[in-house]
Amino acid sequence: MKRICIVTCYRTSNYGSRLQAIALSKAIDKLGYESCFLGLFKARLFTLKHPRMVYARVCKRLTRKKSKNFFTPVPYQMGASRKARMDQFTKDCYRELEINSDADWNKIIKEQMVFVSGSDIIWNPAFGYPGFYFLDFACYADLPCIAYASSVGAFSLPNRYFTAYRKYLNHFQTIGVRENATIEMFSKIVDTPLTKVVDPTLLLSGEEWNVFANKAQYSKKVSDRYIFCYFVMNDQKYWDYAKIVREKTNLQIVTLPMHYLDEKQPFTIIEDGTPYEYIDLIKHAEFVLTDSFHTCVFSLLYNKEFYLLRRERKAEDAKFDEFLNRYGLSDRIIKNRNAFQRKTEINYETANKQLEIDREASMTFLKQALQGCMK
Repeated sequence: MKRICIVTCYRTSNYGSRLQAIALSKAIDKLGYESCFLGLFKARLFTLKHPRMVYARVCKRLTRKKSKNFFTPVPYQMGASRKARMDQFTKDCYRELEINSDADWNKIIKEQMVFVSGSDIIWNPAFGYPGFYFLDFACYADLPCIAYASSVGAFSLPNRYFTAYRKYLNHFQTIGVRENATIEMFSKIVDTPLTKVVDPTLLLSGEEWNVFANKAQYSKKVSDRYIFCYFVMNDQKYWDYAKIVREKTNLQIVTLPMHYLDEKQPFTIIEDGTPYEYIDLIKHAEFVLTDSFHTCVFSLLYNKEFYLLRRERKAEDAKFDEFLNRYGLSDRIIKNRNAFQRKTEINYETANKQLEIDREASMTFLKQALQGCMK
């Protein structure tokens, strides 16, 4: 069975990023391949033979501060119980490939393994000089590469990166991106065909995600009726609005904390939650309040009532706008943060039909892209 190696951010604390990696893996497996995730690349001699790779790795370290400014990181350390459960989740859900030596890498080259780059904002210039997530190592080994639902999350590319972006992306046999803005940006510098595809999490149905939701285990009681709040960004204004919603509905609020600020809220805090609980909490919520793209996605998959709070980081608006407009959900955006007006009517029948069309087209893209790498 042909192995396909996925290169993405799959060990992040963000549940959505972890689940999109799993979804892409499951989709590839359904097509008859064996997927795995690249967890480590230490082919030192191979790297040293290619100065641009060395340069990219050095620049990555030097530009960490700039990257952190973009992502506005806030120190947050998982508790021991949550970390243990997340480590077990990783062990259960990811087949990891480690390349610990040049000998390991030479075997991969001989095998002609296919590499897939994807997904969320892995090509953002804030990460610094293009390198690992552009599969530069596979490019120099002349291995087949494709991209699935990769995105940029920026308004423009720095001129100093144009040459590298062009070099690596033109090595890809085909490129699937998540936003039209990425197509517009790359069409000026890349000759490789660009296709818009759905986020990997949408490649699986709600029924398929139930396999994960059914594994949820809670260390504290959760009410039968609750509002699920999940916030990626560290923003007190989100919680100020959540309190308005709580007073208006008199429903319990449950959250999976992403920051210490979240843990301080007077609500039900699931401190040891994993992606299993994340999916289950969305599935059974009375409704959902979030700033998270993937939480909106899972709300669609489970046909849930949900409300989106815009982030301060406007560079990411495109991914929300395209998704919501595509499925007729633009009214889910909270426009007045001083009051809560509940809107329970959502035309999920039309949204589900469009999703089926998009899912089938995206699976066809992925199938044909992988088949093209086998020639």
